[in-house]
Amino acid sequence: MKKKIAIGAALIAILLVAGGLWYTRPQSFWAVTGMDRDTITGASGYVIESFYENGTPEQQVWEIEGLTPGQEGYEALLGLLEGSTYRAHLSNLTAPFSDSQPGSERWVQLSFAADGALFSVQIPVSQTMTIPLPDSYGYLRYDASNPQLQAELFQYIQANGEKS
Repeated sequence: MKKKIAIGAALIAILLVAGGLWYTRPQSFWAVTGMDRDTITGASGYVIESFYENGTPEQQVWEIEGLTPGQEGYEALLGLLEGSTYRAHLSNLTAPFSDSQPGSERWVQLSFAADGALFSVQIPVSQTMTIPLPDSYGYLRYDASNPQLQAELFQYIQANGEKS
């Protein structure tokens, strides 16, 4: 009897580990977001940099707007996102990430118009991408394989966008 319980427990443990490995497997940007590249009609983004100057908190914002498929800027932006793979956090299974800005000094948000709807992607820290849950205040977290993803997107938008 004890042997059957041990075998059953071992099988359950193996299934849980296998499920966790499958859930956190590397995926493309398109698989993670569920968007289809061919349905996107436009993209925009902004970055916020917070800092202290002379003892006062300051912010600078850069925006890039009006990117459409086929434009060089649009393809460059998607190239940065497609150049990385993304792994889901196991914490997504228990409680979606709900902190709106987890203490980062830099914040990147990209918005895509796809199938007549708006889809946003946020990169609040260097290697983490968050995707909002529909009809919720929570986000799903994904780690990017590129540790410089946020910095590269920040530099791209800063160089090609407008400071506001």
